[in-house]
Amino acid sequence: MLDPKKVALKAIQVWSGSEKPQGLEQVQANIERKMVHAPIEQSETGVIAWEAPKTAALCFDRVWTGEADHVPEGIRFFNGTWDEIVVALALAGASAASQLETPEIQKLDPKTRQDLRRLVDVLLGSTQILKERIPPGEDAFIGITRVLSESVNVPALYPRSRDQLPYSEGRDEVILCTMRDLEVVDEKALTWDQVVEFRRDKESRKKYRRLVHWLDKEMVGKTPNFIRDEIAEKLDAYSQALEKHGIKTVTGALSTLLKADKLLFAAAAGIALSKVDPFAGLCVASGTLIAKTAIEVVKSRLALADTKLGAEIAFVHDVKSRFG
Repeated sequence: MLDPKKVALKAIQVWSGSEKPQGLEQVQANIERKMVHAPIEQSETGVIAWEAPKTAALCFDRVWTGEADHVPEGIRFFNGTWDEIVVALALAGASAASQLETPEIQKLDPKTRQDLRRLVDVLLGSTQILKERIPPGEDAFIGITRVLSESVNVPALYPRSRDQLPYSEGRDEVILCTMRDLEVVDEKALTWDQVVEFRRDKESRKKYRRLVHWLDKEMVGKTPNFIRDEIAEKLDAYSQALEKHGIKTVTGALSTLLKADKLLFAAAAGIALSKVDPFAGLCVASGTLIAKTAIEVVKSRLALADTKLGAEIAFVHDVKSRFG
């Protein structure tokens, strides 16, 4: 496998038109920190999480995030795909751009400062490669997140409202389930030390995961009453797990977008072949209020990329203030 750091640095040299452009040393260390080769294993769960990496790490084994410098070893992953390299280059460019006007840089000779600015422009412009795969009108941040998700075959945790999910109408049947007025983890108050401690507690982590992944094969084909009872039980266990570790919460929402056919495939064959709508119980349960948390389940059809993702395609983590 190619060393992503060497590939990235060589790309900078080629794009800048110099074997060793002035200012390269200024950003090389930053690039190397973002490109530590730490691939995710097949048996591990992973997620793309830009704005809530600590919250994501409570549930998923590995996390891809731009905040690479602060993520404990064994949690962050970087597979070294070209899409990851391009994004890491852009992140390094943004970091370098913020340093251009500092006194240290201003003390450099004019030629070096000019080369540094050129290098920053090259780094920031590298995302144009990805933007070509983002449809017109799609938010660039959301689109790049989707591209990364499809590149490394893990779902993404989006920090915005569900209306911002990067999928247009299409032929693929999907289910969007949302828990509103849920006490979600306060990312700003959460520390990496708390995350590491929580991950060591297998029982608490299991309880947390059961709520995040509440819509699974066990819910397919079940009655509304069964679904309500299961959710109530999982909500209670989820709250206990967070309280045990002193993890602060805020009122918000958690949504999950699932591909219907893969969810059915994971369920019993008898249910999958039944003439009765296997999601009927879920739809009837939609609108239920359980311990102040509102459950919403919506079926629709979207255009999805052909990836190796499982049933879960994307998650949305949001706080109350954004809903108005």
